[in-house]
Amino acid sequence: MRILTSDKLGRSSKWLNWNPLEELIIVAQRISQKTENFHFLSYRTENLSVAASVLSVPTYGNYYDEMNQLLLYIEGVDGKKRISSVSLENFNAKMQGIEKPAILEGEIMAYLPEDDVYSETYLIKCCHESLIVKPQPVYDDQFIR
Repeated sequence: MRILTSDKLGRSSKWLNWNPLEELIIVAQRISQKTENFHFLSYRTENLSVAASVLSVPTYGNYYDEMNQLLLYIEGVDGKKRISSVSLENFNAKMQGIEKPAILEGEIMAYLPEDDVYSETYLIKCCHESLIVKPQPVYDDQFIR
């Protein structure tokens, strides 16, 4: 049994997933109301340390595909949103020899079509080798007559 601690595991952090093959913990850390950073925490050494980060990602939604070891997330602005991915397959081999935490950028997988439904969050899911993205509707608190 190991006890792992990190300053990245604070109140504004959310556990996304654990990748035991690469000895990584993936967390999202909220930096503003609509922006977050993804941190890849490695426990390969004795201490839990940040191996890499993806910075300033909108909070539209994310998903970790365990089968393909992909972190999927939505970024961009209204009308030009896209699904990006960061591959964690052979992550430690790619990061070997890097002294300080790397800043990663995702690869664009697909662009979201413009929709008449305004949504601030999306449900992302991989199912039977298909990617499903569904806008979550925004409900107004006001009663309209």
